[in-house]
Amino acid sequence: MKRHDIDPLSLVFGLMFAAAGALFMSANLDFADVKGEWVWPIPFVLVGIVLLVSALARKDDEPVVAESQREAFEEEARETSETKPDEAR
Repeated sequence: MKRHDIDPLSLVFGLMFAAAGALFMSANLDFADVKGEWVWPIPFVLVGIVLLVSALARKDDEPVVAESQREAFEEEARETSETKPDEAR
C-alpha cells in the first residue's frame, strides 16, 4: 500500500497551536518575572509540535481494519486461495 498524504487538518491545527503558543509566550518577554502567564502557553506549543510531528511522520504501511472486516477479508482470502487453477480462468 502506498504512503498516505499529509493530513491537512492535523497540519493546520498543529501550526495554529504552535503559533498561538509562541505568540502568547513572546507577548510579554520578561525573564526576571516568570509567572503563570508565561508558563501556561507551553502546553499549546507542545500540542502543536506533537500534532505537526504526527502529521509529518505518519507512515501507514497498511490500513487499519476493524476486527469484523478483518475476519471477512481473511475468509475471502482463504476462499480465493482454495480455488482451483481451472476455476480461476
